[in-house]
Amino acid sequence: MSAPPDPDLAAPKDPAADRPRSVLGASFWAMIAFGLICVLAGAGIWSLAPRLLPQRPAGPPEGPRPAPAPAPLGDRTQSR
Repeated sequence: MSAPPDPDLAAPKDPAADRPRSVLGASFWAMIAFGLICVLAGAGIWSLAPRLLPQRPAGPPEGPRPAPAPAPLGDRTQSR
């Protein structure tokens, strides 16, 4: 049996293949731009929403109403 060929001798190496990938590449800057756009959109909605959306009519607060106060014992009718 023969030994497999040495990959270092078979083909010349590309010097760019050994270089590490850049941390601050295009994906990083695209995500930074997307985040900035989202923050600006949120600030725009926060500032423009009160002017663009109609105001709610002022009415009684919604929610559970308190139970009526119990009548004093002397004012109750007998139920026997």
